[in-house]
This record gives sequence, C-alpha cells and structure tokens, in this order.
Amino acid sequence: GYRPIGNTRVDDVVFDRNGKKTLVTGVYPQGKRPCYNFIFRDGKSLIADENHLWVIIDPHGRKERVLSTKQL
Repeated sequence: GYRPIGNTRVDDVVFDRNGKKTLVTGVYPQGKRPCYNFIFRDGKSLIADENHLWVIIDPHGRKERVLSTKQL
C-alpha cells in the first residue's frame, strides 16, 4: 500500500521499475523540496521532485533514455 517516502527505511521491501520486489539498501534524506503529483493514464499517481529519474522508452525504436522530472 501507499507509504510516504519519508517513512522508507533500510531493509524495507519496495517495487522496482519492473514490478519486482527489491530491498532498500540506503536512504539519503534530501530535506524539503518542491514536488509534483503525476497522474498516469491508468489512474495511478506518484509524487516526485524535479530530480526524480524516469526511464523513457521510445515506442518506435524501443530506445531507453533516462530523464529527470525537470527535463520532462
């Protein structure tokens, strides 16, 4: 279920970009930052700051690029 990112701790289990469970190995507090709420086509949402990294896949060439929220 939903958990505020500030409550994430080392050894918590989260989901990776492929939907597989993965272990949190480090937490690096960033202080308060402006955040953006993204709402996806399927109705799910995610809150991320401008430095969050996104893997973008070109639907034609299937090339992956990594962009920050700021770059998007």
